Amino acid sequence: MTSKIGERLHFQNADTLRRGQPFAAIVSYVHADDLVNVAVFDVKGESFGRVNVPIVGADGPGDRRLLEYCQWPSVTADELEPAAPAKKPAGKSSG
Repeated sequence: MTSKIGERLHFQNADTLRRGQPFAAIVSYVHADDLVNVAVFDVKGESFGRVNVPIVGADGPGDRRLLEYCQWPSVTADELEPAAPAKKPAGKSSG
């Protein structure tokens, strides 16, 4: 997947792995498709920055020494289904 500024990611570090839930992150700079700078939002909604953060697959980092990394959020079924078109209000027929 190609990384773009403004996209959302999940940020993982020792704290998030201990808690069992990633922090939200937004891409602020793209070095390569798998290496980005991010603004990260913690459990209080406070932000902090990280640079040169690798993006890894859903299985996590192959290198277990990697202390911080990002992953693409998993896609939900709702995101895969196209939105139903809005129904038009019934109009009065002209007589």
